[in-house]
Amino acid sequence: MTISPLQQESIESLVSQVSADNVLAVARVLRTRADEMESLLNASLNELELRPCGQDPVSLDARDLFQQKIDHILSRHWDHYTELRTAHTALRTAAVGYGVADADLAHEFGSVS
Repeated sequence: MTISPLQQESIESLVSQVSADNVLAVARVLRTRADEMESLLNASLNELELRPCGQDPVSLDARDLFQQKIDHILSRHWDHYTELRTAHTALRTAAVGYGVADADLAHEFGSVS
């Protein structure tokens, strides 16, 4: 997952605001939101593929123009999804630093080999 420097700064700011008392709760919220986003974005992919109203040049050009806009918006949503997943992963490091129990880490973040 590639994130921008601005997104990285946002994640670092988030991590600096969590504590041992809330790190797992914050991670759970981020994971839940990312799971919901992924599900909704994947479910909408077929519905967001435009078909031209006709085969005339205007309809074809309009479809291409609107599809580019839709694709751009989808891309921004996928970027936000990536940021949520990356922040969730960063919170694992914070949780380890706070001494969160291995069982709690595995429950929230999965096992890491």
